[in-house]
Amino acid sequence: MGEDGTFKESLCNDAQGTLALYEAAYMRVEGEQVLDKALEFTNIHLDIITKDPSCDSSLRTQIQQALKWWKDLDMQNKLPYVRDSVIEGYLWILSIYYEPQYSQTRIFLMKTCMWLVVLDDTFDNYGTYEELEIFTQAVERWSISCLDMLPEYMKLIYQELVNSHMEMEELLEKEGKQYQIHYVREMAKEVVRNYLVEAKWLKEGCIPTLEEYISVSMVTSISDFESGFYLLEVLDLREASLQMMCLYNNVPTTSTYGLIIARSYVGRGNIVTEESFKWVSRYPPIVKASCVILRLMDDIVSHKESGASEEEECEFISKKVEDGWKVINKESLKPTDVPFSLVMPAINLARMCDVLYNVNDGFTHAWEEVIYYIKLLFLHPIFV
Repeated sequence: MGEDGTFKESLCNDAQGTLALYEAAYMRVEGEQVLDKALEFTNIHLDIITKDPSCDSSLRTQIQQALKWWKDLDMQNKLPYVRDSVIEGYLWILSIYYEPQYSQTRIFLMKTCMWLVVLDDTFDNYGTYEELEIFTQAVERWSISCLDMLPEYMKLIYQELVNSHMEMEELLEKEGKQYQIHYVREMAKEVVRNYLVEAKWLKEGCIPTLEEYISVSMVTSISDFESGFYLLEVLDLREASLQMMCLYNNVPTTSTYGLIIARSYVGRGNIVTEESFKWVSRYPPIVKASCVILRLMDDIVSHKESGASEEEECEFISKKVEDGWKVINKESLKPTDVPFSLVMPAINLARMCDVLYNVNDGFTHAWEEVIYYIKLLFLHPIFV
């Protein structure tokens, strides 16, 4: 750095060094102003040339399996209101674990992700409150015998929920880890209960308190526009984000992403213990920070798409997203109660948020850059 505290322009001549500085800057924590400046500097000057990555044959096989499973469910005909985002969903799941040995976990997570999309679209856009209430009661009872009490279109949703968990139970029984099913099942019930709370707000025209909104919205967020209505229509975005950052440490939440993190532990072998599930279900700071990053980035793209005045408010929210990353970085430097490889799913989910929500809602409406990434990963061959 020069005497004036700025980075020398000559550093730009060293592409590798600039890239290294860019990557190092993302490990900053609160108060590290030099690294804050380093990130700003490298963002302006760094032009990263990426080589075409690609998937290997085993990855192609998993994608084909996911597509076949989704096609066999025939969602587009049976539930035409549901988003057809299976590839975008797989892209997100691939960000959690890309290693070949975790293929079984990826397949299960893919089914979980798409079930959550179906659930989200059903509660937000299609089901009546009375139907949603019956569905929630069926999930609480968690028995295939509940099918008869459900409307016809909900039977497929419920049956797939039960079937996917039966597959997981069979895997866990073989591993002698049946205790895990209790945690993922209870977290799934909590997600559905909170979806019903949102549906009740909409039905009654109720404006919740901010604390109520945060407690529920971080549970149910899965790239939907409607769940951001309170922040967008009732509060100034700047005010809402400030209150959110103050409240999230004190609000117990069960997020769809917390559910995905917990389910990412299934099939991981002996590295996972019951303490691992207790740890994630308590929502430690690094998991909460990941959920807040998702919530804020989801709300900011919803704010943009709503046509509201955005520049100052969105810049402010973006700063709060950076603060969330500082929490993740700080917590990553501390000893953790679980192996660090079990912390990585929370970090990787937040990383993928930055890819999908950097410009618009790339999960619901894949924009040009997201499509480009999908083609690079799944279509183009890699040359070695």
